[in-house]
Amino acid sequence: MVFATITKLMETHSPSTPILPPSTTTPVFNETTQTAANKDQSSPRKPKILLWKPTPHVQGWTLPSSEMCGFGCEITRNRSEIESSDAVIFYMITTDFDDLPDPRKRQWDQAFVWWCHESPATVNNFWHQSLREYNGYFNWTMHYRKDSNITAAFIPHTARDWYFDRIGRKTEKLIKKLKRTTSKTKFEEMFEELMKVKKNPAAWVVSDCHFVKGATIRRRFVTLMKNLGKYSVDIFGSCGNKKLNRTNSAMYDVLRTYKFYLAFENTQFCREYLTEKFWYNSLYAGVVPIVWGPTKATVQDLAPPNSFIHVEDFGYDVTKLTNFLKYLERNDEAYKEYFKWWMMPGFYPIYKLREAEDPEDRDGESVFQFEVNGFCHLCKMLHEKRHKNSHWAVSDLHQAFYGPEDLRCLN
Repeated sequence: MVFATITKLMETHSPSTPILPPSTTTPVFNETTQTAANKDQSSPRKPKILLWKPTPHVQGWTLPSSEMCGFGCEITRNRSEIESSDAVIFYMITTDFDDLPDPRKRQWDQAFVWWCHESPATVNNFWHQSLREYNGYFNWTMHYRKDSNITAAFIPHTARDWYFDRIGRKTEKLIKKLKRTTSKTKFEEMFEELMKVKKNPAAWVVSDCHFVKGATIRRRFVTLMKNLGKYSVDIFGSCGNKKLNRTNSAMYDVLRTYKFYLAFENTQFCREYLTEKFWYNSLYAGVVPIVWGPTKATVQDLAPPNSFIHVEDFGYDVTKLTNFLKYLERNDEAYKEYFKWWMMPGFYPIYKLREAEDPEDRDGESVFQFEVNGFCHLCKMLHEKRHKNSHWAVSDLHQAFYGPEDLRCLN
């Protein structure tokens, strides 16, 4: 059986062990396609990324052709183009073990990529995937954690240099030494402009009310904030009574009028699981995030210094938390402290206040814009020919994804 053959082959390799060229590993790569691949080098073309199975999110995408997106890649959903594709992406939710391309026909210089933006808790407990059946099948992982080959963190792709600097992957930056993009004077102007639209206390956009355990717990916490803490929280989406247009500009125009955003994840204690709730709906929108889900230590490793409020600081006591929020509402100088990270080195876009210079790099209207970052990093790696210069395989996907997690995340 093909998959058994691959698993046996990979048992002697760690996740970072290079796979030898096709002459010695024909069960993994198709040697006969090497010559055809080399012929293409004479006519420059954009690398091609094949989505093996359509996802509900990536519809009609074209990646920016800017440097931050690797100068652009072609995205196709046509399986007949697999032989001419430089990378094939398999989305966790739609990947079917019985509907995978034969690995013996994989091109020698082709990367099979496992893509996931759900937490290990959700993959394990809601989607019931052990991932063991894929051991030795994929070359690269593409998810939100620092240990992913391709970073699919939920950040704007234009902030990737800033993010790599934060997480210690400095050698992968385009700009090796980051500079401040906002002076103190400019910061004061930006903050003053932002404060002109601040009219409301706290907002929460949420559609998962109870599908996973964490969703039920966080909803209970918000109810306590409103009832016991006597604090106003406007809830948008299917779990609330307020409606929001599902385009980015419409959403951020509304969110930026709030002082706080509930960046409450649907799982607890999962390592580095900070989603668009934090990076987009809060930081990009110009709102202070209140974090529930990942530990404070995890958030501090990733987030700008002093940019967020964590419920952990109040012992998960809603009264203490809401009293502090009320204090910040009355004290603009104390509130301003949560925005001074705008003056740190590197670029992170802020809606309507600090956007990317290249129009191609500015976020589009899709609420799944956060997914562009992973595709852009993959595209950059393909332009750098990393798929041609070395061949790797994830020998134990189960261990690679679940192994680093706190057991409280997985339970």
